[in-house]
Parts: sequence; structure tokens; C-alpha cells
Amino acid sequence: MDEPTEVSAKQLEGEYRSVGMFVENAKTYIQLATGALLLSVTFSQGVTGQTGLPVKDLSLWVAWLSWLVAILAGATYQYCAAKYLEALELQNRSLFYGRAEPFFVLRHWVRNPYQLYGVLMIFFYGGIIWFTCAAAYQLLR
Repeated sequence: MDEPTEVSAKQLEGEYRSVGMFVENAKTYIQLATGALLLSVTFSQGVTGQTGLPVKDLSLWVAWLSWLVAILAGATYQYCAAKYLEALELQNRSLFYGRAEPFFVLRHWVRNPYQLYGVLMIFFYGGIIWFTCAAAYQLLR
């Protein structure tokens, strides 16, 4: 296997800037997905008049699971993005202390964190679309 080449300071700075923007954006999506979970419960209670969690409403489960996957993908993305940048620092020999290896099951995503970001986006917007359609159906019936 070829020895990894060093990353220039300009390339490393560009990666930090770009990945940093995506990490900040992922934080926003995590917060929005969490808010959507809470809003969907409040909306369902308002439409049905029931108190407590509307666990019998299957249409909400799809949106909830989508947003939960989005939250988990976003949090995992943040970890993998940090490990990705750390790997670039190691490749550049600019880390003073050694770091722990990424979790075995996450090593693929440490090399390709953008895939997790894509999962975050798909499930966040999928949950939004599903919830919007389910809410429109509930309101119109």
C-alpha cells in the first residue's frame, strides 16, 4: 500500500472550513428534528383531543422514526467528521498526541462522512414530507 501523502496547510484549512460548515448545519438539523418530534406530538394531541403520546397513530410512527434516524445520523456524522479531520492531521503529522482509533463499525464513515450527512438529509426531509401528508390527511378527514 502506498504511503499517504502529506496534506498541505491550505488543503487542511479548506477541509476544516468546509467540514466545519457541515457540522454546524448538522447541529441545526438535529435541533429541527428534535423540535419536529415534539411538534408532531402536540399537533396530534390537538387534532385528536387525546392526551399522552399518540402511540396508536401509525402515520406518526413513520415520521418519528425518520426524525430519530436523522438525529442519530447527524450525531454520528459529527463524530465521524471530527475523526476524518483528525485522520488528515495524522496524515499530515501535525498531531502531537496520538488519538484513539475510531469505533470499528464507524471506520467506513470516518473515511466518508458525507454519506452520513446524506442519510441525515434524506430522513429529515422524508419525515417532514411524511408528516405533512399525514397531517393534511388528518385535517381533511
